Amino acid sequence: MPNISGLDILRELKADPTTSAIPVLLLTNVAEDASIAKGLELGAYGYLLKSETLITKSFLITSRIMNSHIEQGKLDTNLFSVTRP
Repeated sequence: MPNISGLDILRELKADPTTSAIPVLLLTNVAEDASIAKGLELGAYGYLLKSETLITKSFLITSRIMNSHIEQGKLDTNLFSVTRP
C-alpha cells in the first residue's frame, strides 16, 4: 500500500475497541521473520504469503476463523444475513 503499511493498519484496528476483536490475516509478499513476528505480536491471527497462497487454503483458514468466532459468540451471525426484496 502506498501510504500506510499493513502493520500500521493492524495496529490501528487492534487499538480501537470497536474493531479489536476482528480476526486479521496478513496477506503479503514479505517473508521476513521479523515482519511475521511483528504482525503476530500486534495481534494478527495468521500470516499468509501471496506466493504460497491458494484460494482453497485461504477459504479453509477464513472458514476456521469465522466458525471459531461464531462458536465463541464473538461474531454476530446477522452480519452475514442476506435480505432479498
